[in-house]
This record gives sequence, structure tokens and C-alpha cells, in this order.
Amino acid sequence: MNEPALARRRVTSPEALRRDVRAWAARMQVKPTGVYIQRMTAKWGSCSPKGRVSFASDLLRKPPAFRTLVVVHELLHLAVPNHGKLFRSLMSAYVPGWRRAALTNGRGICGRPQIAQGGKAGRGTLDLFNVDSRPTRASPR
Repeated sequence: MNEPALARRRVTSPEALRRDVRAWAARMQVKPTGVYIQRMTAKWGSCSPKGRVSFASDLLRKPPAFRTLVVVHELLHLAVPNHGKLFRSLMSAYVPGWRRAALTNGRGICGRPQIAQGGKAGRGTLDLFNVDSRPTRASPR
């Protein structure tokens, strides 16, 4: 199945989401050890060091393009464990415009959106991948 067909299809069941995960895993040449759909309140998905990918059950009610973004994000962690330049480049290759789509859906992909303090994310910008700290504001200069 081609990429546009994967992105357009409406997922209404856990089984359909699992099929999409398998299709993307084949395309990306990664092999998750398990795919789980469960209640999650702080993030849309997660990937364990053992290769298990989990998705929030309410992801089933999100637009197909956003579901695709989350699926690709978590599967990509099977190949790239961090959110560095390689990860961001591959995300852009698989899901062009992924940053904009991620900002429009409330919580972050790996956790709550955080306000970054300086650094590469930029002063006062949203850091979608910072899950270990509480939101902070950049200090005034």
C-alpha cells in the first residue's frame, strides 16, 4: 500500500491501527516486538528499549495524518533512540510538515509539550520531546 493511502485511511479500531503500524514498520524496515494500544494521558505513544511500541487509545479518534505522525515517530525510535538531527531529518523525510502537525494536537508525541529554555529549541519555543521536566519560561534578559 502506498503512503498516501496509509495517510488517508480512517482508523476506527485497534486492529486497523495495528495494521497501519505493520505497514509503516515494513516501509521503514524496523521490527517492533509488540504493538499495544492503551490509555495514556500524557503522551500519544511510547517505545520501549525492548522494541515494544504503545499508542494512546484516544489516538484512534485523531485525524489520520496525525496518527501517521505518531506511528512513524514511535517506529523511528526503533532505529534512532534520541531526538537528534538524524531523527528529525528522518521524520521530515517520512512525514513532511510533521512539526506543524504535532503542534496542533495538544500533548507532545513523547510527552507533554514543554516550553524550552534557550538551547537549540530556541528561547520560549515549544519542545515537543522534553518529557523529563516541567514547563518553564525563558528568563527575561
